[in-house]
Formats: sequence, structure tokens, C-alpha cells
Amino acid sequence: MSSDAIDKNVKVKDGKPPNNPRNRNPRRPHFEGRHDKLKGYIFDNGNRKSIDRFPKSQKEVAEWMGQNCKHGGDIRDALLTLTHFAVPLPEPVNRTVVTDPDIANEIRKTRVQEYVKQENEYKQNCTKAYAIIWGQCSNHMQQQLEAHAGFGNIKRNSNPIDLLIAIRGLTYKFDGEKYLEMSLLQAIWNFHLFFQTRYMEERVFF
Repeated sequence: MSSDAIDKNVKVKDGKPPNNPRNRNPRRPHFEGRHDKLKGYIFDNGNRKSIDRFPKSQKEVAEWMGQNCKHGGDIRDALLTLTHFAVPLPEPVNRTVVTDPDIANEIRKTRVQEYVKQENEYKQNCTKAYAIIWGQCSNHMQQQLEAHAGFGNIKRNSNPIDLLIAIRGLTYKFDGEKYLEMSLLQAIWNFHLFFQTRYMEERVFF
């Protein structure tokens, strides 16, 4: 069998034979986050979509935490407002209603225990939220965060609020820098295109 006959039997795709290394163009997997329940809600920078994505991802992480944690409303509100939640102090026992000192003391102890429990749960939820938010950051975002001046304290304290604030700063800083570069390029472009027309007065041109 001639080589021409063999070539005719070979299926050609896009003008190239199969199994040709040049045909292989593996695409890098699109990052969607490291949490199965939060796929697509990520934190990244480097393109305009990152700016629109940040508030959506922030809200989705906050809502997920609120639905899946004890006293989840505390951590949800903290992540949405970027302000740490302050657990209310126990209310004093109304001695005009509870006159028995032993009962009043038991109520007081119970309220203190509930306060301590809620405070501890909030701290645990903060640690959990930090891990989730960090996992939803792209590799590029993680590298920039690690180079951030205050990241050491953020990581040491597992502080999700400061982490989100740092992410927001990096995200919108990129946008500002991009607009600055585009503005400079536009100014240069306009300068080279500007010329005095036939009917333009010299005072307008200069």
C-alpha cells in the first residue's frame, strides 16, 4: 500500500492528523474555588470581572456561614458589614421580679454561660470563615495577600474581616491603576490626534 493510500485513510481534524502534539492545546482548569458549596464565588484580581465578583462572593460566603453555623447570624452580619460582631453582655437580673437571691444567682450564671458560649462560637466561626475565604482566593490573589504588609497579623489571628478588607483593597486598587493607565494612554492618543483646523482660532488651539 502506497503512502498516499495510507494518508487518505487517516482522519484529519482541522487540517491536522490526530495524536499530533501540536493539536493538543490543554486549557488550564478555570478556578472556581476550593469549597464545594461555593463554586464560582471566588476572590481574584487582574480583570474587570473581579470587581463585580467581589460583593457577590462576599455575600454568598456570608449567607453560607449564616446558614451553616451556630449563631450564624453573628458571623454573617460581620462579614457583610466588615465589622466584628460584639456579643451583647448579659442583662442584669431584675430583682424586683426575681426576689429570691438563689434563683437570681442561677439566672445570672446561666446568662453568663450563654454569653461565653456565644462569644466562643463567634471566634470559632471567624476561624472557619477565614479558612473558607482564603480557599476561595485564586493563587494570584493569595500571592498578593501574602505580600500585603499586614497579612502576618491577619493570618495569625485568622481574622476574616481584615482578610476581606485586604482582598477588597487589592481588587479595587487594580481597577484604579488600570483606569490610570488607560487615562494616560487616552491623553497621549488625544495629544497626537489634536491639530489646528482651518477655522480654529489660535487662542483655542493654544
